[in-house]
Amino acid sequence: MYICEAAIEAKKIGRTITREKYRDSICYLPTNSTNCVLAIVYNKYPQSDSIKPRWNPAFDDLVADDWIVVD
Repeated sequence: MYICEAAIEAKKIGRTITREKYRDSICYLPTNSTNCVLAIVYNKYPQSDSIKPRWNPAFDDLVADDWIVVD
């Protein structure tokens, strides 16, 4: 699905989104706050996962149709 479709679906069920190719490394949480879209980066050890505010998507991310909703 496209990013807007994934974001709407994720918002309805309280989940995050990612692209299929990033599934094991990063997910995104769109917000209406000043943090904009939070990028949640998965590391080898869960306690070292990091959250980065204000993700800036590339053109390819914006037009991709492989976005999915994840836990």
